[in-house]
Amino acid sequence: MSISTKPFNWLNFTLNLNGSSLTNDGSEIAGDVSSNAVIVGGNLNAIFSIYDGLDAVFSSRYRSKGQIGYSRRLPNYGSDLAISYRMMSNNLIFSLRLSDLFDTQRMAFQTEAPDFYSSFEMKSVSRIAFLNIVYNFGQKLNLPRQKQNDSPRNDDMGGYGM
Repeated sequence: MSISTKPFNWLNFTLNLNGSSLTNDGSEIAGDVSSNAVIVGGNLNAIFSIYDGLDAVFSSRYRSKGQIGYSRRLPNYGSDLAISYRMMSNNLIFSLRLSDLFDTQRMAFQTEAPDFYSSFEMKSVSRIAFLNIVYNFGQKLNLPRQKQNDSPRNDDMGGYGM
Protein backbone atom coordinates (compact mmCIF):
# COMPACT_ATOMS: atom_id res chain seq x y z
CA MET A 1 0.00 0.00 0.00
CA SER A 2 1.34 3.41 -0.90
CA ILE A 3 0.11 6.87 0.08
CA SER A 4 1.55 10.00 -1.48
CA THR A 5 0.36 13.50 -0.70
CA LYS A 6 1.41 17.14 -0.75
CA PRO A 7 -0.48 18.76 2.15
CA PHE A 8 1.44 22.05 1.84
CA ASN A 9 3.41 23.74 -0.93
CA TRP A 10 6.57 23.11 1.07
CA LEU A 11 5.95 19.44 2.02
CA ASN A 12 5.56 16.33 -0.09
CA PHE A 13 5.64 12.88 1.47
CA THR A 14 5.17 9.25 0.50
CA LEU A 15 4.39 6.36 2.84
CA ASN A 16 4.81 2.76 1.67
CA LEU A 17 3.62 -0.16 3.80
CA ASN A 18 4.09 -3.83 3.04
CA GLY A 19 3.55 -7.12 4.76
CA SER A 20 4.53 -10.70 4.13
CA SER A 21 4.03 -14.08 5.69
CA LEU A 22 6.86 -16.56 6.26
CA THR A 23 5.71 -20.13 6.71
CA ASN A 24 7.80 -23.07 7.91
CA ASP A 25 5.77 -26.27 7.49
CA GLY A 26 6.99 -28.91 9.91
CA SER A 27 6.13 -32.58 9.79
CA GLU A 28 4.23 -34.62 12.38
CA ILE A 29 7.48 -35.96 13.85
CA ALA A 30 7.83 -35.09 17.54
CA GLY A 31 10.06 -32.05 18.02
CA ASP A 32 9.69 -30.83 14.43
CA VAL A 33 9.03 -27.11 14.17
CA SER A 34 6.39 -25.30 12.19
CA SER A 35 5.63 -21.60 12.28
CA ASN A 36 3.85 -18.84 10.46
CA ALA A 37 5.30 -15.34 10.89
CA VAL A 38 3.88 -12.07 9.62
CA ILE A 39 6.53 -9.47 8.80
CA VAL A 40 5.49 -5.83 8.42
CA GLY A 41 7.64 -3.12 6.91
CA GLY A 42 7.43 0.37 5.62
CA ASN A 43 9.20 3.42 4.24
CA LEU A 44 8.50 7.10 4.76
CA ASN A 45 9.97 9.76 2.46
CA ALA A 46 9.38 13.44 3.17
CA ILE A 47 10.62 16.26 0.95
CA PHE A 48 10.72 19.74 2.46
CA SER A 49 11.06 22.66 0.04
CA ILE A 50 12.90 25.23 2.14
CA TYR A 51 13.03 27.82 -0.65
CA ASP A 52 13.40 27.80 -4.43
CA GLY A 53 16.22 25.40 -5.29
CA LEU A 54 16.88 24.18 -1.72
CA ASP A 55 15.26 20.95 -0.52
CA ALA A 56 15.69 18.69 2.49
CA VAL A 57 14.75 15.01 2.29
CA PHE A 58 14.12 12.74 5.27
CA SER A 59 13.63 9.03 4.67
CA SER A 60 13.00 6.30 7.20
CA ARG A 61 12.48 2.53 6.93
CA TYR A 62 11.27 -0.19 9.29
CA ARG A 63 10.96 -3.98 9.23
CA SER A 64 9.26 -5.76 12.14
CA LYS A 65 10.54 -8.73 14.10
CA GLY A 66 9.45 -12.21 13.12
CA GLN A 67 9.50 -15.68 14.68
CA ILE A 68 10.53 -18.42 12.22
CA GLY A 69 10.77 -21.83 13.82
CA TYR A 70 13.23 -21.57 16.68
CA SER A 71 14.70 -18.34 15.25
CA ARG A 72 13.70 -14.74 15.78
CA ARG A 73 14.63 -11.94 13.43
CA LEU A 74 14.82 -8.73 15.42
CA PRO A 75 13.39 -5.44 14.08
CA ASN A 76 15.44 -3.34 11.70
CA TYR A 77 15.10 0.39 11.16
CA GLY A 78 17.08 3.38 9.95
CA SER A 79 16.80 6.94 8.71
CA ASP A 80 18.64 9.16 6.21
CA LEU A 81 18.76 12.92 5.81
CA ALA A 82 19.77 14.82 2.67
CA ILE A 83 19.95 18.43 1.54
CA SER A 84 20.15 19.45 -2.11
CA TYR A 85 20.61 22.79 -3.80
CA ARG A 86 19.80 23.35 -7.48
CA MET A 87 21.16 26.29 -9.43
CA MET A 88 21.93 27.44 -12.99
CA SER A 89 18.46 26.50 -14.33
CA ASN A 90 18.66 23.17 -12.44
CA ASN A 91 21.76 22.14 -14.44
CA LEU A 92 24.01 22.20 -11.35
CA ILE A 93 23.00 20.28 -8.23
CA PHE A 94 24.89 20.00 -4.95
CA SER A 95 23.65 17.43 -2.46
CA LEU A 96 24.80 16.17 0.92
CA ARG A 97 23.33 12.98 2.42
CA LEU A 98 23.91 11.40 5.80
CA SER A 99 22.91 7.75 5.89
CA ASP A 100 21.75 6.02 9.07
CA LEU A 101 21.17 9.32 10.85
CA PHE A 102 20.58 7.77 14.32
CA ASP A 103 23.12 4.90 13.90
CA THR A 104 20.47 2.17 14.30
CA GLN A 105 20.92 0.09 11.12
CA ARG A 106 21.70 -3.55 11.96
CA MET A 107 20.71 -7.12 11.28
CA ALA A 108 20.11 -9.46 14.23
CA PHE A 109 18.88 -13.03 14.73
CA GLN A 110 18.37 -15.15 17.82
CA THR A 111 17.90 -18.91 17.83
CA GLU A 112 16.61 -20.66 20.93
CA ALA A 113 16.07 -24.43 20.85
CA PRO A 114 15.69 -26.93 23.71
CA ASP A 115 19.39 -27.82 23.55
CA PHE A 116 21.13 -24.61 22.42
CA TYR A 117 20.99 -20.81 22.13
CA SER A 118 22.59 -18.65 19.47
CA SER A 119 22.61 -14.90 18.96
CA PHE A 120 23.90 -13.05 15.92
CA GLU A 121 24.09 -9.31 15.31
CA MET A 122 25.82 -7.55 12.46
CA LYS A 123 26.40 -3.84 12.80
CA SER A 124 28.46 -2.44 9.97
CA VAL A 125 29.60 1.15 9.68
CA SER A 126 26.45 2.53 8.13
CA ARG A 127 26.63 6.19 9.10
CA ILE A 128 28.24 7.66 6.00
CA ALA A 129 28.19 11.15 4.50
CA PHE A 130 27.84 11.47 0.72
CA LEU A 131 28.62 14.66 -1.21
CA ASN A 132 27.36 14.76 -4.81
CA ILE A 133 27.93 17.38 -7.44
CA VAL A 134 25.95 16.89 -10.66
CA TYR A 135 26.15 19.05 -13.74
CA ASN A 136 23.97 18.52 -16.80
CA PHE A 137 25.87 19.44 -19.98
CA GLY A 138 23.58 20.51 -22.81
CA GLN A 139 19.82 20.36 -23.06
CA LYS A 140 17.36 17.52 -23.28
CA LEU A 141 15.67 17.65 -26.66
CA ASN A 142 11.92 17.19 -26.74
CA LEU A 143 11.58 14.96 -29.79
CA PRO A 144 8.09 13.96 -30.97
CA ARG A 145 7.20 10.38 -30.01
CA GLN A 146 6.61 7.86 -32.78
CA LYS A 147 3.31 6.08 -33.00
CA GLN A 148 3.67 2.45 -32.00
CA ASN A 149 2.58 1.22 -35.46
CA ASP A 150 5.40 3.26 -37.08
CA SER A 151 8.01 1.75 -34.79
CA PRO A 152 10.73 -0.40 -36.40
CA ARG A 153 10.02 -3.04 -33.71
CA ASN A 154 6.81 -3.98 -35.54
CA ASP A 155 8.59 -4.54 -38.87
CA ASP A 156 9.55 -7.92 -40.26
CA MET A 157 12.89 -7.96 -38.37
CA GLY A 158 14.75 -9.75 -41.16
CA GLY A 159 12.31 -12.57 -41.79
CA TYR A 160 12.33 -14.07 -38.28
CA GLY A 161 8.62 -13.45 -37.77
CA MET A 162 9.01 -11.02 -34.89
